[in-house]
Amino acid sequence: MLFASFDIYLNVPMVLFQKYISRSIIFATLGISCILTTIIWMTQSFRFCSLIAYSGISFSDFLSFFIFLLPNVMMIALPFGFLLAILFVYYKIINDHEMEAALCCGVAGSFFAYPCFAIAVFMVGFLYSISLFLLPISFQEFKKKEREIRSNIAPSILAPKQFIRINGRTIYVSERDAGNVFKNIIVYDESDPKKRTLITGKKASTEASADGGINFVITNGTHQEITIDRSAQPFFLKFKRYTVNLEPRKDFLVEKKPHESFIHELILNRNGGDDEKKRVYDAEILYRIVFPLMPIIFALVSVFVFLKTSAQRKNKWKQPLMATSMVMLFETVILFGLYKFSNPLFSFIMVFAMLFPVIIWLYELFREEKIKAADELLRREI
Repeated sequence: MLFASFDIYLNVPMVLFQKYISRSIIFATLGISCILTTIIWMTQSFRFCSLIAYSGISFSDFLSFFIFLLPNVMMIALPFGFLLAILFVYYKIINDHEMEAALCCGVAGSFFAYPCFAIAVFMVGFLYSISLFLLPISFQEFKKKEREIRSNIAPSILAPKQFIRINGRTIYVSERDAGNVFKNIIVYDESDPKKRTLITGKKASTEASADGGINFVITNGTHQEITIDRSAQPFFLKFKRYTVNLEPRKDFLVEKKPHESFIHELILNRNGGDDEKKRVYDAEILYRIVFPLMPIIFALVSVFVFLKTSAQRKNKWKQPLMATSMVMLFETVILFGLYKFSNPLFSFIMVFAMLFPVIIWLYELFREEKIKAADELLRREI
């Protein structure tokens, strides 16, 4: 029941029905993915509520944050939107007895599977373009835009009871009054690659520096300093007034995070770190390579379940539930294998979980060919 004969594909009504299935899956995928994207976008927006509330940034800057996050959101929303579209469309076809009628007329199961597989292959290519190119570019631009905004509006984004990072310095204030006077301040400075500095104070305010920059003036506090290589004794100082310049250091370089790097950069950078860094970079590499293949896994597993249970007349609501359970099982095994890839057993289980649906479909193809050959031999004898 896998691959229909060539004359069925030449039959105009059958081709039209395949186009109907494809169109239904595409529109359902786009609709559901837009809903999922909106939900994920809304949850991500809470990260920037304090930035928006205290900074007064323009709508274009606010919108650019979410545009740069769009590739990452689409990486998650599209595969699961595709899965939900498959469940909706194939359940509707079975519930309306369209699949049952076609199978009784001798139409092979691949007639229903082909549109889903074709869309899945196209989606895999699209997700790889996001994973390998758009994703690191969007994250780099997002971080660049975030640093630019935080530098330009540094005083206004110092929200109470939140850790705010500005040009290599992490700043925390417990209170802020209407006159921009801050209380209970902590400044952790790591802008200098050779030392780390911790500054605390009871009150602080902002003022313009002589060169047009921004100074953060702290009163009644302490200054603690230590070198990275421990070559000097720790430094401790109490002060009544201390000024921190919030302008970025010229030699301050921001290290690229794994999700901001291209594949070739991940491969090169993993070789120069410790075991923990290698594990993080390996996980990111595997995520970029494996996760775009999820639409193929979703299509193989869910369509197979629907075809095998299409003759079931009672409790048809169990079909999408069974397909969802099988897909989530494979998804969980694959993601857990990504997390534990350093373990040979879990890596083998992950690869097996990805290949198992393909093996099942190849077995069905072999079985179908044997049945067709036996039927042809029987017709000749008759």
